[in-house]
Amino acid sequence: MMMRKRYTYATFLVILTFLNTFNTQNNFVEALFELERVVVRNALGPRNTMRIHCKSGNVDLGVQYLSDGESFDWKFTIGWRSMFWCQLNWDNDFRNEEIRVFDVDRQDHEFCRPICGWKIKQDGAYCFRDRDTHQGSMKLFHRLYAW
Repeated sequence: MMMRKRYTYATFLVILTFLNTFNTQNNFVEALFELERVVVRNALGPRNTMRIHCKSGNVDLGVQYLSDGESFDWKFTIGWRSMFWCQLNWDNDFRNEEIRVFDVDRQDHEFCRPICGWKIKQDGAYCFRDRDTHQGSMKLFHRLYAW
């Protein structure tokens, strides 16, 4: 009888540990089944057409040309190693930059939800993210890449 109580108690502890671990990973698990949307907008100013070529390890979204104020967007399902990057060119290919617009290792699945929005400006690439303040959470553009 004593052996059975120990077995039941041990089983209970294993289940409790599993549930606690699952609860802390819940945001990531939820993110695995949602569609993520990335939007990249040209904010370089008038007469600055931007060439953008975005891809991941197995998806090539092709080359797009964006006039000032235009944007390019796509949706995808988040995987364990999801990462998209974009090659950016403007000023007649004089300016050439590359940015990671989505990286699951950077926890973009939490900060960018539901849209990972980017503005490309003359001084850098700005991402639309949550920011915690003393007044609560705010969504703001943060410069993640400077050039």
